[in-house]
Amino acid sequence: MIHLGVAEWKAAKSPDAIRTTLGSCVGIVLYSAKKKVGGLSHVLLADPPAGRIVQRGKYARTAVDMLLSDLQKLGAEASDLSARIF
Repeated sequence: MIHLGVAEWKAAKSPDAIRTTLGSCVGIVLYSAKKKVGGLSHVLLADPPAGRIVQRGKYARTAVDMLLSDLQKLGAEASDLSARIF
């Protein structure tokens, strides 16, 4: 079991499982049923402020890009992914 904190993301292959606890944050899940690869991002805000981004996982716009990149490294294709937002 992989546990995520705030402003973190993780991609994993089956049979690994990822979990987090959400309060006012948002959880974004991307999953490829074809490759049995998925990931979760635990974000606080939609967009980063202008300038240098210190925590990419804190913002949905940057965290999803990082999660997608990690999923592709595990063999997932963007066109095969389904998404859920919690």
